[in-house]
Amino acid sequence: AHTVSFAFDMSWEELLWLVEGHEVHVCDEQLRRDAERLVAYCAEHRVDVVNVTPTYAHHLFAAGLLDGPHVPPLVLLGGEAVPESVWSRLRDTEGTWGYNLYGPTEYTINTLGAGTNTRAVVLDPWLRPVPDGVAGELYVAGTGLARGYLDRPDLTAERFVADPWTPGERMYRTGDLVRRRGDGNLDFLGRSDDQLKIRGYRVEPGEIETVLAAVDGVGQVAVVAHGTATGPKRLAAHLVPASGDTPLDPVAVRDTAARLLPDYLVPTLWSVVAALPLTVNGKLDTAALPEPAPLATARSRAPHTPVERTLCRILAEVLGVDTVGVDDDFFGLGGDSLSAIGIADRARAAGLSLRVRDVLAHPTVSGLAAALGDVPDLRDHTGTNDGPGSGPDSGAPAAAGTVRADSVPADTVSADRIELTPVMRRLEELGGPITGYHQATLVRTPVWFTADDLTGLAGRLLDTHPTFRAALVTGDDGRWEHLAVARAGTLDPASHTRRIDATGLGDDELAAAVTAATVTARDELDAAPGGMLRLVWLDRGPRTPGRLVVAAHHLAVDGVSWRLLVADIAAWGPGGTGTPAPPERTTFARWSRRLAEHAASPEVRSERDGWARRVAGAAPLPLRRPRAAHDVVAGERRTSVTLPARLGTSLLVDLPRRSGAGPDGVLLAALGEALQELRPGGPVLVDTESHGRLDDLADPEAPDGRCDPARTVSWFTVVAPVPVGPAGPDPVDAVRRVAGAQREFGDGGVGHGLLRFAAGSGQALPPSGAEVELNYLGRIAAGPPPRDDAFSAAPETAAVQVGAPGDVRSGHALVVDVLARETPDGPELEASFTHARGVLDDDVVDRVARRWAEILESWARTTREEI
Repeated sequence: AHTVSFAFDMSWEELLWLVEGHEVHVCDEQLRRDAERLVAYCAEHRVDVVNVTPTYAHHLFAAGLLDGPHVPPLVLLGGEAVPESVWSRLRDTEGTWGYNLYGPTEYTINTLGAGTNTRAVVLDPWLRPVPDGVAGELYVAGTGLARGYLDRPDLTAERFVADPWTPGERMYRTGDLVRRRGDGNLDFLGRSDDQLKIRGYRVEPGEIETVLAAVDGVGQVAVVAHGTATGPKRLAAHLVPASGDTPLDPVAVRDTAARLLPDYLVPTLWSVVAALPLTVNGKLDTAALPEPAPLATARSRAPHTPVERTLCRILAEVLGVDTVGVDDDFFGLGGDSLSAIGIADRARAAGLSLRVRDVLAHPTVSGLAAALGDVPDLRDHTGTNDGPGSGPDSGAPAAAGTVRADSVPADTVSADRIELTPVMRRLEELGGPITGYHQATLVRTPVWFTADDLTGLAGRLLDTHPTFRAALVTGDDGRWEHLAVARAGTLDPASHTRRIDATGLGDDELAAAVTAATVTARDELDAAPGGMLRLVWLDRGPRTPGRLVVAAHHLAVDGVSWRLLVADIAAWGPGGTGTPAPPERTTFARWSRRLAEHAASPEVRSERDGWARRVAGAAPLPLRRPRAAHDVVAGERRTSVTLPARLGTSLLVDLPRRSGAGPDGVLLAALGEALQELRPGGPVLVDTESHGRLDDLADPEAPDGRCDPARTVSWFTVVAPVPVGPAGPDPVDAVRRVAGAQREFGDGGVGHGLLRFAAGSGQALPPSGAEVELNYLGRIAAGPPPRDDAFSAAPETAAVQVGAPGDVRSGHALVVDVLARETPDGPELEASFTHARGVLDDDVVDRVARRWAEILESWARTTREEI
């Protein structure tokens, strides 16, 4: 039976059967679209072969195609992926065979098995062949390949790629994910373009459809992505009842699926339809599906109290997800210690006494709310009042962005001094110049931004964050003593700024101007009075958004600080309007004093022998020569590797959850294995960085007796050595071992630095000798831009990455920086391996970088398969 439109390429095959002497029944439009009439026609004329799409096959099966006195012995399927429910129905029908006639339109039809002039290969994202049993994407090549898409050169270039094995020829990228068996057959795993990212997880709708279709009462199901181009996508399930006489309860289907599937695979939107709509070619018409709706859920309850509503809102904002229920897991949503800082900060701004360790210890909103207890004066940000003290004159905590008078620290407006912390002492110990040792970012400026706004913004940053008013004080012998903090309002904001005319500059010229401006600002950052902060405005005229370079000396900022600063900048309005920046609750000056007191505590002193054993038990990293004073930034070489987004969730969420580690533990364990390329002969010490913002440090001056550094801008970073070695065959065990070493000493290893630099004479720890450093910078989310795109990240951000001046000394033989950048497909890992040339060979570092990426890719694959 000829049952498809002549606009469909597969329609030509049945016509050619006439040449072989077969009788071909050409069904008109009305007959092919009526499943019951078509089934009756096939029975009446004893049709032996039916060639349809899998979606239409569902309709024909429901109409009795395989149940009457005459059952076609051959059912051919094509045009779509064949779901398990269709295969099961065919398998259970005696005397009937089903065939999947695979073949994209871009390579005629029925591609596989087309003959010796067709070649099919299974490749990874870098166009490398994958071994048997490993998932990859199917590419086809040969004489049947189309020239491309008519009048679509962009799409042609994307899908028709150069054949690396045949010069001058091309391959078609099918988008089909397959796995080659040992016998040469291919297992179809799904479509790469059908895969979705839900809460950071890669999802195959076909897998969900198989589970839902097996639920009693479900006859057919389609699972699709639902959402707008800019909004979050959610899973929507459209159900067809098995019987028109029995109503189908989607809640019961959802509850059954919830018992069989992980929560992120359970659709959140549902509809029940009499039949799935089809296109003229018999495929699922997703555009004609009805609007789905959410169901009441029992998996993760909705918030009911002001505390729960506030926490759910804050978690959704910080983690960049659509909604958060009170039972949703913080780590499962992609949270980590850095995002916990943002959550704790916003919670305190909303009136909740929440600490970072509270978020980590109670990873659900219900757990956090229970730990917080009643907060009777909390303002309900949903607009409802569930208790007393909610009125405007009740004295309730102000909403985010406003300041309570009694929360302003006493030392915010007075001269003060910052005691040197261990990370600052490390920089002093390294020696050499520190001018230009900086960090920087780049944001857009709105069209209303003026020179007065530039000066006003600089003044606000100086007044809000005392570290920008600090200057390094040295003794007569050149030794560093402390940082002196000038009183608020005593520094000239204009001296911290510069305006550059960038009117009419093209894209390349603008990027070059940004780089030049950043270098100039960098070279003025010398840690002298007025030398901690620079703002450079590239003015593109009154109708075009400009660019703002914000550069600061590293003594005054760290990675977490930039998140705070960008938020403060984005709150600036014309002429100083907008939301005032909240003050720092614990200034870094006060923090540094409390940290020095903590260094003398029995808790820290008790760690000394343990740290000494760790250092003594490590093997030295094999180097060509010792690192020396002449090894400087100008002589360093950088190797970059990127791991695709499809691996990110497995490495940053799934594997850490299974091994009880953080994402940095996974990266560190893989680095331990990769460093075996140097044949060290034992465990190697790797310096690791953590944010260092301890929120339980005792502070008698604070209302609750603890420091609160969540809003503080400065250099809190803690550096501590961790031993790593060969990973072994099991990634979970490898990561657990590293996580155990990380947790052996509390608070990110802050005690090591305190014992190295703050202990009394004769008690200081010797240098660890670690020549490798790993710095995990966390996950950078691409959140929605601020109003009118004002102060959002600029597209030329890479132009401010100018590095330190060439005469700054190299701190390690090898430094590995890793950043997880959020993309629509999940977190993409970007890593740079920077080494001192002459201390390590270039090819050795390249091998280490490649090996590290290979290990992580293998671990991600293993984790996905085991899950």
